[in-house]
Amino acid sequence: MLENELERLRLFAYCRVSTRMQVEGGNMENQRRSINRFIEQRRYKCEIVQWFEDEGISAFKERPAYERMMERLLEGGADGIIVVRLDRIGRSVKQLSNLIDTLERDDKKFIASEQSIDTTTMEGRLLTHILMTVAQFEVELFKERSREGRERYVDEGGVWGRKKIEIDTNLKKQLIRRYNSGAGTTKLSKFLATHGIEMSPPTVWHRLVEWGVEIRTIY
Repeated sequence: MLENELERLRLFAYCRVSTRMQVEGGNMENQRRSINRFIEQRRYKCEIVQWFEDEGISAFKERPAYERMMERLLEGGADGIIVVRLDRIGRSVKQLSNLIDTLERDDKKFIASEQSIDTTTMEGRLLTHILMTVAQFEVELFKERSREGRERYVDEGGVWGRKKIEIDTNLKKQLIRRYNSGAGTTKLSKFLATHGIEMSPPTVWHRLVEWGVEIRTIY
């Protein structure tokens, strides 16, 4: 893309912090500064049409500012989105991949100011897809190694773990829903304890994998 085309880019800037403590600690302001500094240093001279901010909201919960931004973006309100990092706008490979696909279909641009991700360039588009592919590969590789390790241990005569704890269908659904809403395995372990079930966070993680839950990837 030519430089004079970049100068005409009209962007929506999106910032998000997960907890109230991060809001009070200035994390939101740090994101704003990073985005402004990136634009100045790279001489984009593009206009930030509007700032959208979700405060104290997990990437896996409803994000009202994000939803408003995407609606306005697809209506033609801007040429693209700028964030500081990928994890501010999505944390799973599937979530990010769907976003990038949506933006590309509508010829919208995506920039992550602190990760050299910039889909206004061919190199930036390639890097974005490479990062998402590598992240997915790491998740799948970890699953495969875990499975092979268990199988090898059993083949050598070992007994894998303690007797498997049964979790009824209703409790299973609650665990999956809480995980998809942003709860970590430690919180899920404590939640199970309130139902009289002792299960370590790593075991909870393996159960989620076993149930086919999409595991979050942190960038």
